[in-house]
Amino acid sequence: MKHLALLLITAVAAIPVPQSSTTGQSSHPKRDADDRSTPSSLTVLYTASATGQIRSCNCTKFRFGGYGRELTLLKSIRTQPSDVILIEGGDTCGWTGFQAKLKAEITARALKLLKYDAMIPGEEELGVRGACYIDYFDPEAVPIICANIFNAGEDESAYQPYLILTTGSGLNIAIIGLMDTCVQDIFISKRFTQVVKEPAEVLPRIVEAVREKADLVFVVYHAPGDKAEKLAAIPGVDLVLATHRSDKHVSLPSPDSNRVEEGVETRDGVVYINART
Repeated sequence: MKHLALLLITAVAAIPVPQSSTTGQSSHPKRDADDRSTPSSLTVLYTASATGQIRSCNCTKFRFGGYGRELTLLKSIRTQPSDVILIEGGDTCGWTGFQAKLKAEITARALKLLKYDAMIPGEEELGVRGACYIDYFDPEAVPIICANIFNAGEDESAYQPYLILTTGSGLNIAIIGLMDTCVQDIFISKRFTQVVKEPAEVLPRIVEAVREKADLVFVVYHAPGDKAEKLAAIPGVDLVLATHRSDKHVSLPSPDSNRVEEGVETRDGVVYINART
């Protein structure tokens, strides 16, 4: 059953939208009461660890994953009266060779056609196996967000550090991307002139910069959950999403079902989501 961890699976979390108090002041002042329309919640969709699984699996009972099925799901969700954002959390590509390159090309096109709002790269896109797939993706179509990868000797991050989205109801959402520092030891320091800085050192400065611009601040960290949840302690963060699935934390569908039910946790008031599929 281990192959299930490689399938493209979309998870959903409903996040409450900040509301104004009786004095007309919200907890995050950027969004005025007059700008608020019908949606009172935000639906966060994310994918991670697909590792090149672009089509539905050939399972004997239930069929999982695939961009075709994802498109059908997205159409249904996007018709609902709710703000929706869609994030790719990394390792959407995988392996090497001719087939892997074709899948990477299709994946890059699919993310554009499915209208992803942002992509946080994983080690598979950055070349852990020798093939650097990140160049297949168009940052103009789907912004590539990562705040803690730097070119050696430079002060600005190699990728866009954050993105501020404005939803249909006027909600401003800051998405900050981060990469686990283990990538530095695995390949970057040997093959590229790039360095990966500690997220806890980089994140506070960025949160401070975006906090006044955003109603909600989301941190998408391509790392295992035990590392990502520590970032919830940084002031100003509203949600932490860990997108590097760990083999010891894999959730499988319940019997006779093709759904994975996972509760959304909180850490000191911060929403915490660990990608377990």
